[in-house]
Amino acid sequence: MVSGGATTWTASPDGRLWRDGAGGGGLGTAGSGDVLAGVVAGLSARGAEPAQAAVWGAHLHGRAGDRLAVEVGPYGYLAREPDPDAATGPGRGRAVAQEFFFPAFE
Repeated sequence: MVSGGATTWTASPDGRLWRDGAGGGGLGTAGSGDVLAGVVAGLSARGAEPAQAAVWGAHLHGRAGDRLAVEVGPYGYLAREPDPDAATGPGRGRAVAQEFFFPAFE
């Protein structure tokens, strides 16, 4: 389970809990949670364990929001605007997924 806010908390059924400070109030917009769910689902579909997908998805989503906030301000953007590549730099979202999750990622 991922619960966003000023701090994002991710909990797994076995009781593990992760805290992530990436992101901000700008991600509290309609559809932003849907984007996060899509990132997590995509990582899961590529073979990441559910907890790993949730933690990394939440972090990538938050970092994308951080980068967008620098560009346009902390609030007032649309859910479609945070770009997962923006979390790590142009073209790096895919590279991060490859390095940490999927050695055979294509």
